Amino acid sequence: MKEWREYASETDGSWAILADKDAIEAGEDLLSINGEPAVMKRVSVPSDFVSVAILPAARIVDAVKKTVSYNKQYYLQIYCMDDGWSAISSSSYGAEEAVNLARRFVGLQKKQAQNVWSIRKMGKEGSRIDFEDGINSDI
Repeated sequence: MKEWREYASETDGSWAILADKDAIEAGEDLLSINGEPAVMKRVSVPSDFVSVAILPAARIVDAVKKTVSYNKQYYLQIYCMDDGWSAISSSSYGAEEAVNLARRFVGLQKKQAQNVWSIRKMGKEGSRIDFEDGINSDI
């Protein structure tokens, strides 16, 4: 899970850091860009709106020959910073289609995103991809 840590200094403005909830603050987190110490701090939890990522599907399948598979193909992943829930598409898409699909999830809260994901049968929750035909021809 994530949290927003917002800081302010007396003379050098304010800043925010998105951090893992259990992460220990680093010394530099408490300093402004010009090295002024924070005098105020506020911690906020993220809302349940999802983030959307377009992940390259390309991967090197032969390290010796440097053969790349799934070149110019992309997976879609949605992630909820509030509770860590995520899903990744079971199919890969060309760049334009991936961008168009991603737009459908921008601005959605988790429940809405889950409904759209389910209706479109885009894949399972988590980070596992089960290939539709049951066989990955690159293995």
